[in-house]
Amino acid sequence: MNFCSRFLFILMVTTCLVLGSVAFAQNRTTVILSASGETEDLISERASKILTAMNLAEAKKTTPKIPSDWISKNAAKTLKEVWNSRPFFSPETEIRSNLLRRNDTDFEIRGIPVKMKTDADSLAGEELVLAFSADGKLTNLFFGVETEKYTALINQGVTVSDIRRRQIILDFVENFRTAYNRKDISYLKTVFSDNALIIVGNVVKVQKDNSDFLNENLGEQKVEFIRQNKQEYMSSLEQVFKKNQFIKVGFDEIEIVQHRKYNSIYGVTLLQYWNSSAYSDKGYLFLMIDFRDELKPLIHVRSWQPQKFTEPDSVISLGDFEIIE
Repeated sequence: MNFCSRFLFILMVTTCLVLGSVAFAQNRTTVILSASGETEDLISERASKILTAMNLAEAKKTTPKIPSDWISKNAAKTLKEVWNSRPFFSPETEIRSNLLRRNDTDFEIRGIPVKMKTDADSLAGEELVLAFSADGKLTNLFFGVETEKYTALINQGVTVSDIRRRQIILDFVENFRTAYNRKDISYLKTVFSDNALIIVGNVVKVQKDNSDFLNENLGEQKVEFIRQNKQEYMSSLEQVFKKNQFIKVGFDEIEIVQHRKYNSIYGVTLLQYWNSSAYSDKGYLFLMIDFRDELKPLIHVRSWQPQKFTEPDSVISLGDFEIIE
């Protein structure tokens, strides 16, 4: 190989290395935590590398490569399911955040901005939450309530126990929401009581010969309420999961109410945004959740009402149900 050939060869190799470094730098996300310490530094380093691995995987259309001793089996399963539904990436090169304590042994980083494709031309934004154990292992990940709204809902707690319960409720709601996004029917089956009451408000067209039933607001449409048990709802949901390439569920306007008599029973009302490859809607979702076992909360009632045909004062709430011991 003559001098000119060697020079061109070295130039090509150098160019490839430089371009590779630039591409990696564009996909790198660094997490900087406000506090410093052995635990904080370890989690900061792990979070940075995990997000960067996700960014690279999304760019290369592969799956994230995370060392097995960095991630729990539960988190690995969740990541796989979310990734199979819709991969995501963080557009930020640097994220400054706080390390929040979940309990005596676990921590979380909230408000991590990520983007995911809803179709060929558009991106949707989410806030990712990464949960870690004290030894730096990723134990869970889910799409969270916006940081400001999360803080406001927590601060509405009156007592220390109420504040703690609100944290548990929001954690439950966020995982519940993410389960739909990742089509995790197994998880959803565990959080609904075997005797759960499911109420779904469907918008249906009224036949013209039944014009006496029409009103000015609904026109030729009305809301028909369907009552289902757990088995019927899960069966229907499985079909929805199969028919949709992707599902994106978002929550807004969250309200948390504690039962006046039974302090382990809470009503959670929120505005749900449902977007999928086959269908989109927006409506009021109500959940009656039993927290007697805080490690295994159970949903006793789930209702959904289309926003377009539901007045705010007619949204189903905790006061509409009588609890019989």
